[in-house]
Amino acid sequence: MSDCSCPSVATAPPADLCNDAAILDLTTITITNEPGRWSITGTPSGSNPATITGNNFNATGRDPGMYTLEFRLNQTPPPGCPNTSTQVVNVIAPPSASVTPVAVVCNTNQSGNPTSLDFSTLITGGDATGSWADLDNSGATGTFPSLDFTGITPGDYRFEYTTNSAVSPCGEKTYLVTVTVSDCSCPSVATAPPSDLCNDAAILDLSTITITNEPGTWSISGTPSGSNPGVLNGTIFNATGRDPGVYTLEFTLTQTPPVGCPNSSTQEITVIAPPVATVRPGVVVCNTDQNGDPTDINFSTLITAGDATGTWTDLDNSGATGSFPNLDFAGITPGNYRFEYTTNSAVAPCNEQTYMVTVTVSDCSCPSVATSAPSPLCNGDAILDLSDITITSEAGSWFIISSPAGSNPATLNGTIFNATGRDAGDYQVEFRLAQNPPIGCPNSSTQTITVYPEVNAGVGPGTLSFCSDAVGNINLFDQLTGGKHRRTTGL
Repeated sequence: MSDCSCPSVATAPPADLCNDAAILDLTTITITNEPGRWSITGTPSGSNPATITGNNFNATGRDPGMYTLEFRLNQTPPPGCPNTSTQVVNVIAPPSASVTPVAVVCNTNQSGNPTSLDFSTLITGGDATGSWADLDNSGATGTFPSLDFTGITPGDYRFEYTTNSAVSPCGEKTYLVTVTVSDCSCPSVATAPPSDLCNDAAILDLSTITITNEPGTWSISGTPSGSNPGVLNGTIFNATGRDPGVYTLEFTLTQTPPVGCPNSSTQEITVIAPPVATVRPGVVVCNTDQNGDPTDINFSTLITAGDATGTWTDLDNSGATGSFPNLDFAGITPGNYRFEYTTNSAVAPCNEQTYMVTVTVSDCSCPSVATSAPSPLCNGDAILDLSDITITSEAGSWFIISSPAGSNPATLNGTIFNATGRDAGDYQVEFRLAQNPPIGCPNSSTQTITVYPEVNAGVGPGTLSFCSDAVGNINLFDQLTGGKHRRTTGL
């Protein structure tokens, strides 16, 4: 029964969540029609708790356990009336196991090698009470966990392990194991299927998927469409920043095997492109509409290309009202506030990408002095047009108000800041309004420009000559005069 003289704070208990997909729209458990906001007031143990963005509670991949959620009214209710209600949501960890993804077995014991495989030995941790399935109907004899592969055609066969310990609403987990059956009367060309790579860090040492002990070499025999394919240096496959898609990798024996024996094996590796978005890094908004200026921002308009299905986070808890993508900054203290956009289109193993946006809140009853932070400069070519970091449209001038130690400081000519060949360090620059603003309004803003010293590796002797039959090493660092350098690779 409710006291209807009080504004309602009624909410409903949520169902349990599994933290492999633990997203809850809190509006679905909000019964009251009164305006309010949700927050997390209690978390389970751990260092990676769930978060709330807008009305979305997200515990995907976060600490499992009990979370206390609080709904609080925006307006203070009459005396004696509650202004909050709480609910507890239970986030459950899914089952897991550590399963060796590859195994090799012979199809003949001619050389004394085993032809049987105990699949239970492939489970090295976690839930070992599950079940196995022979996905390819390999023809191996026996019953799980022990199968015998005598006489089975050489090749790769897929087996699947399914856990048996899930707690609802979590489902059981499955793990794929590839069993390579080898004709052990032939030299082995056994290799293992690689995991997918994300091309923001797509490096794989192919020796980690080389099962055979026979000497051989790897090559790329197939590439996806595009003009910038992955490369192979020895056993190091590198597709970082290269064309995404499916690559075919081939291992070939160094020695020609006996007649009828294979001399190579192939594996396919999928390189996945990470999510991407084009997001405006800065925007200015008023905290008053006194002069007819807008006080709200539609954050979706800041995404000009790419993935627009992601989520926004108010990193500095600005106090803006509303829910993403529309926030109102009326009454917010002037200053810079950080917001973060996270994409929502990553395909494993790629991670979601984040983009920082700085919202500059201005008191628009005052003339704006808004400027943005500049990127660092190198004093080998350290020129910056300060109009590029001037956000305000008000008339004004720039000044250097502090310089680093040294006798050769940077100069400022109009809006052109020039530290080329000048003292390195931090410079403070100030934008100052041409006209004095009304009393109580700021007349300037400052930014810090960091100038780094140019790197100098020294001067070499020019051309070095050697006879084609010369033997020995040369230390190239001994050939450099002056500068600072250190060994990174080579002789």
